[in-house]
Amino acid sequence: MAGNFLSGTNPAQWALAGIGGASILNGPGYNNPADAAMPYLKQIGSSISPYLSPYIDQGNKVSPELMSRYSSMSSNPGGFLNEIGKGYKSSPGYQWNLQQALMAGNNAAAAGGMAGTPMHVQQNEGIAENMANKDYEDWLNHTLGIFGQGTQGLEGFTNRGFNASNSMAEALAQALNGQAGLAASGAADENRYNQARSNALMSGIGDIAGLFL
Repeated sequence: MAGNFLSGTNPAQWALAGIGGASILNGPGYNNPADAAMPYLKQIGSSISPYLSPYIDQGNKVSPELMSRYSSMSSNPGGFLNEIGKGYKSSPGYQWNLQQALMAGNNAAAAGGMAGTPMHVQQNEGIAENMANKDYEDWLNHTLGIFGQGTQGLEGFTNRGFNASNSMAEALAQALNGQAGLAASGAADENRYNQARSNALMSGIGDIAGLFL
C-alpha cells in the first residue's frame, strides 16, 4: 500500500507522506469536555434523592388526609362540628362546679323564701343548662385547638414535601440545562477543532505543493 502511494505522480502527495503529513491526518483525536462532565451531571439526581425523597414521601402521604379535612370543613361545617361533638365528655370538674352553683342558688332561694317553688326549680334548670353549655364550649375550644395544631402539622409535612419536590426539580432542571449546554458547547468546539485541523491540513498541502512548482 505504501509503495503504491509513493509511486504516484503527484509530488505534493508524496511530500505530504514523507514529511509528516500522516501525523496531520491521524494526530490525537478531539476530547470533548462535555463527555468528561456528563457522568457527574447524571449523578445529581441519584445523589440528592436520598436527602429529599423522605420529605417528598411524607408530603404525598399526608396530603389526602389534609384534603379530606379541608373538604369536610368547607362542604359541611355544621356536620363537621357535630361529628367532633360526638366525642364530648363532661370535664372532671363539671360536677363539682355544678354542685357549687346549685348550692349557691338554693341558698339564695331559701333566703328569699322561694325554696321548692316552680321559680326555684326553673332557676336550677337554668344553672345546670348554663354550666353544661359552658363545659361543652370549653371542651370544644380545646378540641378545635388540638385539631388546628394537628392540621398545621400536616400542612408542615405537605409544605416540606412540596419544597423538597421543588428543590429536586430545580436541581434536575439545572443538571439537564448543564448537559444541554455542555453538549452544545462541546459540539461547537469539536466543529471548530475539525475546521482548524482541516485548514491546517490544506495549508500544509499547499505549502508542500509549492515546493515543487
